[in-house]
Amino acid sequence: MSFALTNRFIRPLFARRFYLLLALFWISLLLFRLLLLSGTQYHLQDQQLSQLHQQVNAFLDKTKAELLGHHDLIEKSAPRELNGLDFIILKNGGEHFLLTGASKQKINFHALMNLPLDFEACWVSLDDTSKEGNWVIVSQKLSEDISLQAGQKSGELGRSLYHKVKIVSLLAALFCGTFSILLAYLLTIQNQITLQKIINDLSVSLAKGSKEFEIFPQDGELAEIYDMLNQLFSKNRKLIKAMQESLDSVAHDLRTPMTRLRSVAEYGLQTERSNEEYQDILSDCLEESERVLSILKIMMSVAEAEAGTIQLHFEKVDLTTSLKKILALYEYVADEKTISLTSELTEDLYLSADGARMGQVWANLLDNAIKYTGPRGKVSIESEKKRDKLIIRFIDNGSGISESEHERIWERLYRGDRSRSQPGLGLGLSYVRPIVEAHGGRVTVISSLEKGAIFTVELPAYPED
Repeated sequence: MSFALTNRFIRPLFARRFYLLLALFWISLLLFRLLLLSGTQYHLQDQQLSQLHQQVNAFLDKTKAELLGHHDLIEKSAPRELNGLDFIILKNGGEHFLLTGASKQKINFHALMNLPLDFEACWVSLDDTSKEGNWVIVSQKLSEDISLQAGQKSGELGRSLYHKVKIVSLLAALFCGTFSILLAYLLTIQNQITLQKIINDLSVSLAKGSKEFEIFPQDGELAEIYDMLNQLFSKNRKLIKAMQESLDSVAHDLRTPMTRLRSVAEYGLQTERSNEEYQDILSDCLEESERVLSILKIMMSVAEAEAGTIQLHFEKVDLTTSLKKILALYEYVADEKTISLTSELTEDLYLSADGARMGQVWANLLDNAIKYTGPRGKVSIESEKKRDKLIIRFIDNGSGISESEHERIWERLYRGDRSRSQPGLGLGLSYVRPIVEAHGGRVTVISSLEKGAIFTVELPAYPED
């Protein structure tokens, strides 16, 4: 496999992700180091300050009365045992009384005299308290006028441990950061190699006009991706085929009225005619144009219904009355085909629905049943209520539907082999399902070849008071 891809480092899409993840990692690493150092420093300094306070309290338990009894605070006291403290300063206004310990520590006495009364710090320099040093200083108020400050040279253990933590954390951050950069780079390159392999295989397949990948991995994530892409290709081929068939059907159904419209118009322009003849010709043109507009309107309604953008105006609808209107409308059609049209409708069934839209649903289902039922056949409509559901069945003993077509009949413009000889666009059932579902119901079919079909619509009943 060629690694020419690495010469471009990383593609823009991967580069953005790479740099973003790297920046987040470094920020997290720096924040962790900052928290670690702050926590370590706080713990060590707090421990030393607490220890120094304890030493001062132990010293005061023995000598507080003696210290407060001094009147000449200017007098320098001889070195004495201060319970491990290196110095103690008593301050009363401008007067200071200094006690030094037996240990010989180099002390800047001038700096001590200038310390604020409440100054307390760890690891500072007496020469400049804003800088790091070896001294730990605490303050304590003995009375309303007298304050005490005590200091001790800090051991090297605490500061040494803190500095070691700083060095170790810095080295760890550098190591982890370097390792993360290398790892992220390698993973990014590996992802790009995988992506490039898919692109190359896809290019080869497309160049050969293959319907699926020529090279197919045996296992792993690539196999899943290739399988999903092959499924996508297969689905697209089916959609394209269905679209081509649909366009053929639409062209066939529109060709007839458009050809007739043109023929009638040409006939009317051939010779001079009377007003009555022109009126007849224009009437024929109007009829054919209405047929074309009707086809286009149906297609638009189906598109709106499938997209879920159709406007519904809900009202309380009497189901029995709605079905009877459709039955009356199709009685003449059934009589012409010598089809027995019957009904078993339960009275007083109501639903919340768009009456006009539901009327179109009943018309499509009844028209479909009559269309595919032969002479002397039977078509019936039944309705009943089960709990809070209304059940409507359209039953016929016509040509039926094969099991392989049970789902396809709901597709827009789909027409089965047995329905191609019948007039229509194959839009009726594709309109029925989304309208029923928009009303909170569902429609199903039970059918087999030459044994008729039963279309069942379930809708929520109108809530009872």
